[in-house]
Amino acid sequence: MQQENNTNKSSKSKNKNPQNGISYLWNNGFVEIKLLIFKAFLVVLLGVIIAFITYTAAFIPEGQSKARLFIIFVIILFLYLLASNNYYKNLINTVEKIIANLRLLVMNQVRQAELLSFEKIGSDKIYTALTFDIKSVSDVSHSIAFGIIAIFVIINTMAYIAFLSWQAFLIIFCILFIAGVLYIKNQQQIKKMVFIVREYEKKMFEALMQLLYGFKDLKLNDKKNDDFFFNGLKQYSSKLHQLKFLCSKQFINNYSSSYCSWNVLIIVVVLILPILSLISLNKLVTIVGIVLFMPFVFLIEQIPKITIASISLQRLLDLEYELSQLNRDTQKTIHLDNDFIFKKIKYKDITFVYTEENEHEFKIGPLSISFMAGETVFITGGNGSGKSTLLKLMTGLYLIHSGRIYINDKEIDIQRYRFLFSAIFRDYHLFDRFYGSAEINDQKVNDLIKLMQLEHKVKFANNRFSSNNLSTGQRKRLALIMSIVENKPKNDQGLI
Repeated sequence: MQQENNTNKSSKSKNKNPQNGISYLWNNGFVEIKLLIFKAFLVVLLGVIIAFITYTAAFIPEGQSKARLFIIFVIILFLYLLASNNYYKNLINTVEKIIANLRLLVMNQVRQAELLSFEKIGSDKIYTALTFDIKSVSDVSHSIAFGIIAIFVIINTMAYIAFLSWQAFLIIFCILFIAGVLYIKNQQQIKKMVFIVREYEKKMFEALMQLLYGFKDLKLNDKKNDDFFFNGLKQYSSKLHQLKFLCSKQFINNYSSSYCSWNVLIIVVVLILPILSLISLNKLVTIVGIVLFMPFVFLIEQIPKITIASISLQRLLDLEYELSQLNRDTQKTIHLDNDFIFKKIKYKDITFVYTEENEHEFKIGPLSISFMAGETVFITGGNGSGKSTLLKLMTGLYLIHSGRIYINDKEIDIQRYRFLFSAIFRDYHLFDRFYGSAEINDQKVNDLIKLMQLEHKVKFANNRFSSNNLSTGQRKRLALIMSIVENKPKNDQGLI
């Protein structure tokens, strides 16, 4: 039975992700985002009405009652507070909902990935995406909320300036347009630098994992410990510091140039417009006041945060897309009859080919071997001979390149029969409870715990172990208990 090679599947991940952060947010929150845009516009409109009421009150003649205007002001202010509060809450909830769905989507793709694909992507990349990148996107929700309001305020004020003087509007618009183009151009360079920083953060994280997982080895050898720290961790930290400093410097330069553009705008409005006699003094005072209170600086301050978050979002989407391409041909597990009895498994002419990053080809097979129920088999071989790879092939964790597999003399697709196997690999993970088992007999588990002489260390109740803070040998014994209790098909001797 010929099966598709993992190498071919992995090549699909090189295709470019057709979806960017903006399109993802729009497609996955279309109704909510449209409603939020309307609410943001409503908040700005109510704010404009409040400003108009305040402006009108200043020109009411002395002695004339302002009670009616005050009542209207209080009502509009109440509506403004209500609308703005609702807008901010809904926007944050929408962003968090989209992020939660994306997180679940990525985790679902991870759990469905083939082992070889998972190993090629790397657990570090997945962990970084699901922790640091998710947090970066989540933290920017407030900036997005205030940024949208700021954009609407700028649009409204520009419309009002156009109403007062179209000449002033054109001059201000041209200055803002030129400043915006320069800002966006600089921002593209900053995004490239941020990408480099994020990649180096990943390397720093990998070095940190070496410190944590290799702690015992480093502790045994002071020279190795010092060499790892000074020529490893310290150099990574220094390089990351330099990259972050350069990135921050570019952010500051871009902010300074934008702030400079805003000051140029004020100078043009205050000095150039009167010289050209394009506007009356009263309108000039009004326009200067509008420009001074325009939220340009605030909007510019939010853009770096949004930029970093957009990069994190794109990394998440790229990871999800890469996983989705790798998982495209994943087979579903079959369901066996309750009376199924395992007797024999046979592997005939199976081969496995794996090309490493250095283009070195690792190959196993062709190999033919069979195992009978109740047998105890030892597999021996030197380092790098392929013992672990063979076990992963036999259990369906790696897909065979060619060959056939039979259970009870019936040809099967091992990918759909993986649930038949229970394995304790060298890098096994000990869960704190049984997953995928409907009914677990607490007494049976505790009897096995006693049999393994672990009763003084751990208890089992309510489908949960009281502790997994055990020694390496004790953890292996507990893992063996979990393997025994799992509902695996019986063999012809009636054993689990």
